[in-house]
Amino acid sequence: MTVNQLHKLIELLQELAVKPVLFTGDAHNPYSVMHFLYGMRWSLIILGLDESKYRKIVHTHGWKFEPVGLVYEMQEAGISDKQIIKNLIDLEIDLYKTLELDLDYDAQSL
Repeated sequence: MTVNQLHKLIELLQELAVKPVLFTGDAHNPYSVMHFLYGMRWSLIILGLDESKYRKIVHTHGWKFEPVGLVYEMQEAGISDKQIIKNLIDLEIDLYKTLELDLDYDAQSL
């Protein structure tokens, strides 16, 4: 995967943040957004993404990454569905930015 491809994925996530209904069919259901993001992330895992990077980002944002899932964890914390959707997308964007930085570093070290 190239830096340009990751940048395009980040742009897609930024569009998702503005109009989740275009990507998930439901603008107000955080589980729909979560499933969409899982699909994107699993595609990257198949391409070699180390999922521990995502776990680190989740922890950096103050979440536990428990088996019940982030949506449930955020709901238990009393966060609105709209804010949960924003949080999920922000986590994913941070992951892709981290991967982008890794690719930049790898390219510079060649």
